[in-house]
Amino acid sequence: MVTDPAVVAALALDGIAAGRPEIVADAPSRQVKESLTTTHAMA
Repeated sequence: MVTDPAVVAALALDGIAAGRPEIVADAPSRQVKESLTTTHAMA
């Protein structure tokens, strides 16, 4: 699934206006980002 470029542009502008250092525009990328930043218990 391709994210609409207008949606990406709107998210980018919103992120810049909010001072966010990073903008993740699509759901799969957000899921990967969350999995990398989530603390997992070591077995």
